[in-house]
Formats: sequence, C-alpha cells, structure tokens
Amino acid sequence: MKHVIADKIAAAISKLQADHVWPDSAVPEIVLSYPVHRQHGDYACNIAMQLAKMLKKNPLEIGQELKEAIDLEGLEKVEVVAPGFLNFFVNEKFLAGGIRWILEQGESFGTNSTGLKPDGTPLRFMVEFLSANPTGPIHLGNGRAGFTGDVLVRTLRACSYEVISEYYINDSGKQLDNLAESVLRRYLQNQGINIDYPEELYRGDYIKDLAAQITLKDVKLGTPNAMLEMRNEVKEWALAEMVKQIKTFVENTLHIHYDVWKSERSLYEPTKVERAKQFFTEHNLIYQAEAATFFASTKFGDDKDRVIIKANGETTYFFSDILYLFEKFEERKIEHEVWYLGADHHGYEGRMQAALTALGHKGKLDIIFVQLVRLM
Repeated sequence: MKHVIADKIAAAISKLQADHVWPDSAVPEIVLSYPVHRQHGDYACNIAMQLAKMLKKNPLEIGQELKEAIDLEGLEKVEVVAPGFLNFFVNEKFLAGGIRWILEQGESFGTNSTGLKPDGTPLRFMVEFLSANPTGPIHLGNGRAGFTGDVLVRTLRACSYEVISEYYINDSGKQLDNLAESVLRRYLQNQGINIDYPEELYRGDYIKDLAAQITLKDVKLGTPNAMLEMRNEVKEWALAEMVKQIKTFVENTLHIHYDVWKSERSLYEPTKVERAKQFFTEHNLIYQAEAATFFASTKFGDDKDRVIIKANGETTYFFSDILYLFEKFEERKIEHEVWYLGADHHGYEGRMQAALTALGHKGKLDIIFVQLVRLM
C-alpha cells in the first residue's frame, strides 16, 4: 500500500507540474511512515515540507495543492496538518479487495524474477539449515532454525532462484562413538549387567528407547576388545535409527522438505579428497609443518592458519568444512549459499569466510546465527 500511495503522490506532483502550477524540477524521494497515533491515519508523508524551499511556499499550502491533485481511489480521505504533513486514511473496502485479490493469486502471489541472471537463467542458491547432530532428537532449542530456513527457501524460490535445501548429517567423528557407547551401556544395564555410565555420555530418555530396540547376539565382556567390538556393532544401527527418526520428524511433524540429505562421510570418498587436495596444492593453500597439514587461511583474513590433518593422520572438523565448501562451490557449482548455524558457532565465521575466499568465491556465503532457546 505504501507504494500505491507513493505513486499517487508522484502522479499528483507530475500533474501540478504539467498544469504549470509548480515548476518542472527534480523532486525528492517520497517516503511514507506510520503515524504514531491512529487518529492521524494509516500513513503519513512529509513531502510538502521537503518541497517548501524549492517551491518557496508554505508547506501547508503545498500540502493543500497536493491533496486536491491526488487521486482518491482506494482512500477514505487525505488530511493536511501542521507543520505540513499529509495524512492518508485507507478505504477499508479497498483493503478488503486487495486481500481478496491476494487470495485469488494463490501461491503465485509475490512471485518475481529477482533471482534471474542477465541471461535469464536462475542463480543457483543453496540453503543449509537445521542440520542437528544425529546424536539426539530435534528439540525447540535447535529446531527453530528449521522454520526460518524453510521460509527463506520458499521465498527465494518465489523470486525465481534455483534453490537447493540441504540437511548436513554429521555422521563422522567422536560424537557417534559417544552415541554408540551410550546406547550400548544402557543396553547392558537392561540385561542386568553391572556397568557404569560415565558422565560424558548422552543422558536423554531417547537413549533408553534406543537401547530397548537392539539385541546383541553375543555379549562377552571378558575379552580385551569386547566393548569396542560391541560399540562398533551398535554405532551404525544407532546412527541409521537416529537419522530415520530425524527425517520422519522433520518431514511429517515440521512439514519441511529437504532436497538433499548430505552425509559428512561422503565428503571423504577417496577420489573427492584427492581432487580437493590437488586443488589446494595447485593454489598453494596447504603446507606441511610439525608433521601436520595446515590450511593457509591467514592469507585470506583468518586469525591463524588451521590444521586440517593432524600429525597422527586424523582429520579435523575444519577439513570437513573446507571439503564441503569445495564440493558445493567447485563441483556442484553453487553460486551463493545461506548457512544457518547455532550462535555457539559464532567463532566459525571468520575461518569459513577465509576458506571460501581462498577457493575463489569471496562474498558468496551468508551465515545466519540462530540463538538457542530454552523454555523456562
């Protein structure tokens, strides 16, 4: 409605200039605001005061001339008040008609071509959001990012972007060992075996639910590697079960659809890692020091170079991050990404922006931090 009224003011000014009531000269930007008090109308504009110096007239006189020239269709009335404001009262029937028109448009309402490049093809956009670790169910604290991300995906698609919505499954790393250890120890306790439950393990009721669903054929605690062997047996099942539960909850309860469920493990396929390393080497992005491999991120704005492969051969989380960026922007040809992260990851932004700059895609990543919440 602001645009409609602004267009009416612009048309009135053009009419006054065409009728030689006002000189034909440049007009300042027409800005509408919401009045503080409801009795002053739905919208207010100070254009009369802005024009006073140019027209060498009293703002109230300018306002009155504008009022008489404004097309009143869709407006109940226009008032001119000191020191020179134009107050607009919108006709409620006109608003109701606008709402009816919006409803008639259905899903096409608001669609536009903002996301199209000059050649008419859509900009390839990715939104990666929610992506909670598969070590526990989605809850209010982290789940709220799902709704904001989904709204952004729908909005971008309405603007003609080609959008990929993606959920990143963190299915690699120590947290999965902890998940498996947690389920295994609860399972053994259910079998009447006296075994402790370390403080660092997961404690939600969902662990007990998972433990109640499994059956281990051969439980032998006497051998040196017994716990490790059973944990490995439990790990893949527990991971698959948690991912299944998360997918079901996201799709059936939250009603959020993802185009891609991306496994972190898939980034470590040998050919993918080799292609990434070759790219990093050719562009002088990695170097060896103290038997470890470092990513030279200080060249691109980071506060220090980051270890990606430790001296013992173990990879770091940052290595996963840059492999993921490499795959998205170099191999999948993503042209822009919005990435939702928990506010506790705020320190990641500098290194991630530096990594993307190093890959030659500066400015193509927006990170939105979502604060975790807790019901009191």
